[in-house]
Amino acid sequence: MVNLFLSEPKWNDVAHNSSNNINVILPLLNKLGSQIQSLVTHGARSEARLWLCSALSTISISPRKQLSIFMKLLRSKPRKMQFLSQLLTMMFEKRPRKLGSLLAKRSYILEKFFEGNPKRILEWFSEFAYDGGSDHKRGAKALAQFAFANRDICWEELEWRGKHGQSPAVVATKPHYLLDLDVQRTIENFLDNVPDFWSSNEFAESLKDGQILFLDTKFFIDLFIRFMYEEDMHDVWDVVEEFLREESFSSLTQHLLITLEERDLCRFLELLGNYFEPSIESWDSGDSSCWLGVVLSRYVDTESIDELLLLNSIINQGRQLLRLVRDENGNDEGELLKETMEEICRGLENDSSFYLILRELSKMKHIEVIKLLGLLSWTIHYRLSEECQTPDSWELLFRENGIEFRRSSDHSLLSYNGLSEESESDSDSRSHISKKRHKREKKKRRKKKKRAFDDDDDLGDDDLIGLHSISRSWLLSTDGFSATWTSVDLPEYIASIKTTVTEKESDINRLVKTILSNKNNRKKIIGLDTERVQKGRKLNKTVLLQLCDGDNCLIVQLPNEGEGEGEGEDDNLPLSLFNFLNLPEFTFVGIGINKTMIRLESEFGLTCKNVVEIGPATWNLTNMTADVKFRISTIVSTERPTNAILDDWEKFVLNKNQIKLAASNAYFAFGIGNILLDVFGF
Repeated sequence: MVNLFLSEPKWNDVAHNSSNNINVILPLLNKLGSQIQSLVTHGARSEARLWLCSALSTISISPRKQLSIFMKLLRSKPRKMQFLSQLLTMMFEKRPRKLGSLLAKRSYILEKFFEGNPKRILEWFSEFAYDGGSDHKRGAKALAQFAFANRDICWEELEWRGKHGQSPAVVATKPHYLLDLDVQRTIENFLDNVPDFWSSNEFAESLKDGQILFLDTKFFIDLFIRFMYEEDMHDVWDVVEEFLREESFSSLTQHLLITLEERDLCRFLELLGNYFEPSIESWDSGDSSCWLGVVLSRYVDTESIDELLLLNSIINQGRQLLRLVRDENGNDEGELLKETMEEICRGLENDSSFYLILRELSKMKHIEVIKLLGLLSWTIHYRLSEECQTPDSWELLFRENGIEFRRSSDHSLLSYNGLSEESESDSDSRSHISKKRHKREKKKRRKKKKRAFDDDDDLGDDDLIGLHSISRSWLLSTDGFSATWTSVDLPEYIASIKTTVTEKESDINRLVKTILSNKNNRKKIIGLDTERVQKGRKLNKTVLLQLCDGDNCLIVQLPNEGEGEGEGEDDNLPLSLFNFLNLPEFTFVGIGINKTMIRLESEFGLTCKNVVEIGPATWNLTNMTADVKFRISTIVSTERPTNAILDDWEKFVLNKNQIKLAASNAYFAFGIGNILLDVFGF
């Protein structure tokens, strides 16, 4: 059985050969590291690079430092054209008005943009108002205003589709006549005979919103690169620097690092490492950026990212690495890797070996410590996934390692020896469950019992036992019995998720503080979603409120009105939640959020200061670039455990699929909201 090393060994029983085991295990761990590094860097390098870029995006540094890093990359030679193109594409999407204003100062340049290009001419100058008003748009507005203001010198250049032209006086009273203008021939005349139009205030004004950037993105990317490097325009560089300072580090790294050649990525890592001097004693084991900070602070003059790819794979991507290893089963490399892990596991069978290894690690350099601990952890992950294939094997593992557990189908606490502990200690551990919830659970069990017998009449006892075994899941003492774990999730339980499901005021207060202090969420966007259940024929009831800031998800189990009145303040939501929802600097986004807030106010008195609807009707796909469409499709296509919709959402202990679905719904809202607010600014 797998030893999880959760208890101190008896040091007086340490065998003499334990030190010999260390001399065997440490070289084996280094050998395993080399084998995994070879697998990751040769067989799945592109995928591993994406994993690393994702991990780097979790790091938090000051705007001044991130500006310094990215500006050094921009100013370095040779030019990084893919990097530049991606940066400018981001700026087009997120700051079109800033760049449009720069173009407006140099509007005369765009004369050549329209020369000999009927498609661009028609797209920019054809949007005259259809309603007979003067609300023309884009270039059409500029053309109309300039033509009226300068009618003495340019009115004759206007070309009309009818048999005769229109006079300024007639068009002034009937502006819809401009719909009869032959736009292409008119602009061609202006290109030949009215040079003042291209430097006019009217034309410059039409450029300021930046929408012209999307007529031909490649043209304007090339134009701004020329502004930056060939003409060294200071106002252009100022806008670039402002963007690099204000945009979140997470967004910049996720969008830009994938475009870098490996030598340039190494340079980025070196620059980033200059700003880290973390102490290894101050780690937060649940924060991937902590170990990255330690490694990067020592990442100097290194021309390879191979070791970083290894470290990130074993620490942050355990399940994905497991998939890669299993894909290699049957070939020589996979078999050698498996043999090495088996040798390590045999060496760890003696309790004291692991702790002597930890003592030995204290003498090593920090990066070596991180690597060896990561390899040990992932070896246990691999062994658990291989050996614990049945529910009974998991329960044996819990008992052997002193982990108290409950089967999620019942609420009796099982200790490591497997005996029920319906005692005061068990009662205390669940004292936060209100009497009202016990009553509700009891009532629901009575209602469901008859349904269960009716539905399962044709299933024998053996079938029922088999189904129970297959679907068994547990609550564990290691996380305070707060979530349900299945055999699929348990091997990766070491990598904790940042989702909290609670009804307790103290937990809600703590998570609200965590969300408020999250430096990664610079735009202060919160994804908001709810889960509802049917209460009777017509009444729907909201039972969960989910809030997500991209890094943390708070799932609030809402009080059930109408049951257990007069039992104290158990049903009162904390003031921190009311205050948080009404902070003016935060924007709460969701699908159908306006109706959601009406329900929440009606049922619980919850209101929200700033809400933005982000349903599909708001996506406006026709005005989106390919990159934005790809980002949205990536979020939309993310797999979610939708079968959990059919589960009981009122029960006090949610299963893992319910938690995943609830959290992913809120994260979906957060992700889509971030993109739409970036692109459209609403």
